[in-house]
Amino acid sequence: MSAEAATLERKGPVLVNYGSGYVAADNGAPLQPGDAVMAKPSGRGEIVYDDGCREPVEPQKVVLVQDVSPCVKGAGPWPIYKLGEAAVIAGSLLVSGDNGYDQPASP
Repeated sequence: MSAEAATLERKGPVLVNYGSGYVAADNGAPLQPGDAVMAKPSGRGEIVYDDGCREPVEPQKVVLVQDVSPCVKGAGPWPIYKLGEAAVIAGSLLVSGDNGYDQPASP
């Protein structure tokens, strides 16, 4: 991982908690995973990750800097909910009994 995971772009007052309380942040401030970013009511900002991914920071919301860019989190192995969806689809095909044969068996 690089020296900084992300930087802050801000418009208006934005605070960052680097681990010892919130402080006013400058535009372009370096951010590390676990830092908490909060915009004041008249401010807003964006966490800009090394890969160019931008995560908005809305007024009075706290956003944590992630160790992996939010833009690539779903690019790796399937998320667990996708595995669940695949299991439901496969199970419904098995239960429906649709084996491709439309002819009834003779008695």
